[in-house]
Amino acid sequence: MTTRGRGPMLRLPTNQSRQLAFSLIEVMVSMVILVLITLYMTDLLLRQSRTYTVVDQVAEIQQNVRAISDLLEREMRTTGFMTEEAGVVCAVDLLNAPDILVVTDPAVFDPTDQNASDMAVDISELEYAGVATDTFNVATLVDTTAFYDIDSNGTPDSDFFDVQPAAAAPWPQGQSGGVIIYDRNDPTAGTACGRVVRGSLTAAQIQVDYTFGLPGATYAPVALPTVGADLWMVPAVVYQVDQGGPLAVPPATSQLLRNGLVIAEDVEDMQLALWFDADTDGTQDNGEYWGSAPADPLTGGAYVSTARDHREVREIRVNLMLRTRQQDPNVTATTATPQGQFQNLENRNTAAPARDAFVRRIQTLTIRPRNVGHRTNSL
Repeated sequence: MTTRGRGPMLRLPTNQSRQLAFSLIEVMVSMVILVLITLYMTDLLLRQSRTYTVVDQVAEIQQNVRAISDLLEREMRTTGFMTEEAGVVCAVDLLNAPDILVVTDPAVFDPTDQNASDMAVDISELEYAGVATDTFNVATLVDTTAFYDIDSNGTPDSDFFDVQPAAAAPWPQGQSGGVIIYDRNDPTAGTACGRVVRGSLTAAQIQVDYTFGLPGATYAPVALPTVGADLWMVPAVVYQVDQGGPLAVPPATSQLLRNGLVIAEDVEDMQLALWFDADTDGTQDNGEYWGSAPADPLTGGAYVSTARDHREVREIRVNLMLRTRQQDPNVTATTATPQGQFQNLENRNTAAPARDAFVRRIQTLTIRPRNVGHRTNSL
């Protein structure tokens, strides 16, 4: 058929016209496949991101471990430098909380200005009570040269570390060092230790807190003074774990403090054990390791500072437990392994907490102090 003035009209077959576009079913199937691929790629990227975060936090733990280990090893190895062996170290052994380590502060001793009579500060036995807080009216120099500037006037004026309240950290104890007290006439009476009360230092007075600011603390070295006691006090450095205190960021974390200053985040626990070579044979015998686990055949039981002669200290073992800042999102509490859980180290006896997904690392340092056990007398 023809039309006047027009060419012939072409008609396409009906089935061919339908093949020029996708059907609704084909479009929907394609969209579903695209969504599945997108979801898979998104999940893969999220898993990679979470894995990277965990690996990065584990690497941070390893860096913290190395830094803490170097500092602790150096100060434990040199503890007792230019001081008497009777006051070389002191510790607080707690069964349900982190232990506290107190070692002498080597920075305050001037080797060019030392003699046998001024390696510590002579304190009055009448002022020692050994309960809660004591106030000692003494000079705060162990020699004629001061090391710390406690009033921030640019001039050193004390060998005991203390930052006045206005410049102190918000932690209850603030920034302050510690002390070790011993009996020069009777070293078998052991040692007592405490923190300098923040802002208490003057040129002729110092206050010592034997509880280290712990709530409900029971540590009180009341047994130290004996008949004819001659008490002396040494400036010291205090290592202590702050479990979720005001300085913790976020508040649920815990930190390792040195004289009240944060030196490492996410340190959950610190447990100590000390070897006292009571028979001086140079061999670790049964009953000579104090503060270690009850199952340890060498253990002598809980360490009590006022019950040991610290001239016999030969080895200090420090166990640190660190964890990642965040939980591993690829692990649930039900699939978490026991190796990743909080563990009781040495003689700590805390109820096992619920499983979590934090990654933990334990670092053990075993240090033999250089300045004890090698002298012909207590000096």
